[in-house]
Amino acid sequence: MGEAFFCKRGGDGKIALGSAAMLCVKFPAGSTCLCETGSETLRAENAPGLAAFALPAAGTWTVTIRNGAQEKSESVTLAAGDAKILTLTYTADRLALLSPEDGLANGLSLNGENVSLADNTLADAGSGFWLSPAVDLTDYTQLTVTGTCSYIQQYQSKLCVDQSPEKIIDYLETTAVSALWPNDTAGHTVTLDVSGLSGSYYIGAARCANRLELTEIVLSRGGSGT
Repeated sequence: MGEAFFCKRGGDGKIALGSAAMLCVKFPAGSTCLCETGSETLRAENAPGLAAFALPAAGTWTVTIRNGAQEKSESVTLAAGDAKILTLTYTADRLALLSPEDGLANGLSLNGENVSLADNTLADAGSGFWLSPAVDLTDYTQLTVTGTCSYIQQYQSKLCVDQSPEKIIDYLETTAVSALWPNDTAGHTVTLDVSGLSGSYYIGAARCANRLELTEIVLSRGGSGT
């Protein structure tokens, strides 16, 4: 499991022993790791990727890791006698789910009827698609999608983000976030605002008669999809 550290309480120099619960945190080496609830703060400075906190009280604790401008937080609730492991990593400023260089990102799969991935281009022949598994959007603000429509019918293609794949492919459903694709054969980049979403969501397009050919799907934060 590697070396574990019992961490000092903030400011008083005492070791947090005699715990009500134990929380082990895995994180990028060199980071500072804080574990806080109310007025109680446990701290690990520049730990090599693992800290073991002996919590003096059960309840909800917020764990924060920091390294320069990078920061990530998550809350965890422990009952008396619990022992849990929490893994935290920093969020990339830009996450390519589909790229012209690499195709679909590792770990993602393409779902839907009459959809294909060839030459790193996702082709939806009108039956709708979604990527799985769901992607955690908590730290992202924008979803940008680049491609063309090679075949156009009366209704515009609709990009969708929702916690249900069934709602994504149903054109008439209201999803958490959606955007219509321009109804022409020119190349476009369409941006969806996902800043109000927290947790994991599926990304895809609704069932439509158009043929949508996508070369890039990117999540970003800080207001830029490039």
